[in-house]
Amino acid sequence: MVYFKLCFTIFSKLAKDWGQQPWFGDIIQNQIIPACILGPASPNYDLKDAQTQMAIAESAVCMKVLFEIHGDGLVEYLRNTYLPSLSISSNIGGEYCEALAKKEIKGIGHLH
Repeated sequence: MVYFKLCFTIFSKLAKDWGQQPWFGDIIQNQIIPACILGPASPNYDLKDAQTQMAIAESAVCMKVLFEIHGDGLVEYLRNTYLPSLSISSNIGGEYCEALAKKEIKGIGHLH
């Protein structure tokens, strides 16, 4: 699980460095957001494992970094496009987006 945590750390760094570049938007939407949301839902994640908990927390930090860069635009994309495409209920998606907007790391880390 250390490599998952490292992946999210690298994504956060890339987002900080290049997140406002127009060409990086596709990478955010097609790679980083799915990794941060789908990764922790993977059957490879043992929620009782401390390393897994650290990886999930780091994915939440990455989403927080993306929010700091893109603000309400990110929340709108998640709420109206991305989360519904995963068949995530509007209640759960709304709670996730609200936690993201309030920068509540614990609420961001557990979508499913």
